[in-house]
Amino acid sequence: MVIRYFAKTHIPSHSANSIQIVNMVNSLSKFVKEIYLYIPFKFKRYFLNLIKLNFHRYGICYPGNLNVIFLKKDKLDYFESSAFAYIEKKIKNFEDLFFTRSIPIAYFLAQKKKKFIYESHVFSKDKKFKYFRKFVENINSYNYGKVIAISEHIFSQYQKEGLKKDNIEVFPDGISNTFFKLDSLKKDYIGRLFKDRSIYKKKIVLYVGSLRKEKGPFFLLEIAKYMPELNFVIIGGDKRKVQYIKELSLSKGIKNCYVHAYIDYKYVPYCLMEADILIMPYLKTGELIDSMSPLKMFEYLATGKPILASDLSSIRSILVHKVNSFLFEAENIVDCIEKIREILSLSTEQINLISRNAINTAKQYTWDKRAEGILKWYYQACE
Repeated sequence: MVIRYFAKTHIPSHSANSIQIVNMVNSLSKFVKEIYLYIPFKFKRYFLNLIKLNFHRYGICYPGNLNVIFLKKDKLDYFESSAFAYIEKKIKNFEDLFFTRSIPIAYFLAQKKKKFIYESHVFSKDKKFKYFRKFVENINSYNYGKVIAISEHIFSQYQKEGLKKDNIEVFPDGISNTFFKLDSLKKDYIGRLFKDRSIYKKKIVLYVGSLRKEKGPFFLLEIAKYMPELNFVIIGGDKRKVQYIKELSLSKGIKNCYVHAYIDYKYVPYCLMEADILIMPYLKTGELIDSMSPLKMFEYLATGKPILASDLSSIRSILVHKVNSFLFEAENIVDCIEKIREILSLSTEQINLISRNAINTAKQYTWDKRAEGILKWYYQACE
């Protein structure tokens, strides 16, 4: 079997998009003869690929059966147009299976009667696609085009739009097997990152991820203001956003909040293992809130560290209150503070039980299991 993955993302980069795609490509490579990854051309990344280092930032070895092909964008800077032309001219084999997270590319593949899997991450964006209705109709009328949704919300929305149940399935995001081998990691990484070993004098509440407002970094500042006995660490975002949060923190007189820009993905486990609580303070609404299947949720689970997350439907199917995590009412400062104090008051026995449950949950959602499950489902659905 040959898989051709078209991804409008830069690799390497710090985006969750690229992290997900690299891990999926790595896992898919274990179940196929060859896999091709098509991404936008950039000279630096092209050079890294020549020396097989473009996966290095993610802590992943370059698969031996992987071929990375860089597509130059057209005059209007559209990656999709280059993909259309390449598929039309270069790929004649109708047995190859295509993967993509781009709905325009998926629509093109449907028109060409190719075998493909479209992975949907944000339904609201899909719905805005000019030919969305026709895309759904094409899939329903053609047996070899399928959709995988990362959340139940996306699944239900597609069904409301008329997509047949046999043509879509839910596959949440996943976690690398390397996250289950964290005991031997170097210590004091957060202290070295901030050049301040005194950070360990207080318990650490850690958030790693995007600094989009809906993900809750500004809400976390409010929590830090009311809990000076703890240190709050935020890692993510570019330097401009980090500087803004630092200045905002100072203006509010918050002295126990440490903020750092994105770090290479392979170093994320170092930070997670040093935290006392891992937090996901998502807000109630936002473009991604209903549809998301957060990568960090699985990363947090795999560490076995206590997790505190906003109680939202998009994560409730994975996180269970007082079983593998703790949930608080989204945007409720008082409830969040109470839950933090509850976690810190747990006995060692209680923490160990929740830790085991968290790790066992994460093991159900490895990238390898996800890739294998998707391929198995696809070919069964096509029968």
